[in-house]
Amino acid sequence: GLNLPFAENANETDGLLDWLVFERPGTWAMARYAYLVKRRLHYEKAGIHFGKANHIRISSPTEVPIQADGDPLGMTPVDISVHRNGLCLIAMLGTSTD
Repeated sequence: GLNLPFAENANETDGLLDWLVFERPGTWAMARYAYLVKRRLHYEKAGIHFGKANHIRISSPTEVPIQADGDPLGMTPVDISVHRNGLCLIAMLGTSTD
């Protein structure tokens, strides 16, 4: 996410997901949120929700795009779980030389 300190106190070894939800949609709201995060003021403002959990469900009355770490993830509703001591794999897709 643009090298912004969204969850700068996150601990990758605690088995918990540090989450943030920005309530307002739109370009101007996102610009304001980015400014607040850059200044590390986002934990003090209304309309920004945050916490830690090993499982969360994000839903809304209408479908809303979801992104994780700046990448599109799908639409609401979405369930997200942390699997402690899980194995992380990265798959590289492309053409093979075999």
